[in-house]
Parts: sequence; structure tokens; C-alpha cells
Amino acid sequence: MSTDPLLPTGTYRLGDDVVLRPEPPGALVYSHRLRTLTVLRDGDLAAGVQAVDRGLTPAEACAGLGLDPRKQRAVGRALRHLIASGVLVHD
Repeated sequence: MSTDPLLPTGTYRLGDDVVLRPEPPGALVYSHRLRTLTVLRDGDLAAGVQAVDRGLTPAEACAGLGLDPRKQRAVGRALRHLIASGVLVHD
């Protein structure tokens, strides 16, 4: 299965000020610096964020989830948004 070519390359991790708390069915992400709470309502997205935080690239994380291409693009878009908002930072 191919990955989304628009996914950022390189490795990312959760920002130093970010806490991720797994919750059914997804996770809560809190940024102390921005004072924002993000609710990840999708278990696949939460798993993707955790995989990226463990050192996988966004493309590797999406490919490793075994998602259909449509769902993979949705998770990829969400990961790009988390990178743009500073929740995930370049490692």
C-alpha cells in the first residue's frame, strides 16, 4: 500500500510541552505552552501520533497502521495539522 506523498519527511516527536493521554477511542493531547487541549477521536490517528513519537516518519506510521488509502490520507492530513500546530515537532 502506498503512502501519501504529501506527508512530511523526517522524524518528529511530541513537543516538550505536550502530553498525550490515551483514552478510548483515541487520545487527549494537551500543550502546556499553547494551553490547548486537542481531542483525537480516532484510534488510528492516536496510534499514528504514538508511532511518530517513537521515531517513525509520518509515512512509516501511516503505512504501519495497515489502513485503506482513503483512511491513510485522512490520518496523514491530521498528522500534518498536528505538525503545523506545533504538537509534533521536527526531531
